[in-house]
Amino acid sequence: MFTKKEKSSSLTPNTKYKYMKIGVIQINSINDLEVNKEKINFLIRSAVLDGAKAVFLPEVAFFRGAS
Repeated sequence: MFTKKEKSSSLTPNTKYKYMKIGVIQINSINDLEVNKEKINFLIRSAVLDGAKAVFLPEVAFFRGAS
């Protein structure tokens, strides 16, 4: 898990920072699509249970429309 620092408010000059956990998940896929889905769901759920507010999947970042 990585922790990203972000501004809590952009309107005040003396802004305090809060931290947000971001989960980065590396997927090692196999040829079975159903097993891949289950594995991805499990990894995302475990990242959220660990306190992640966002999850980044590097493999998906190259697809059009990913943000």
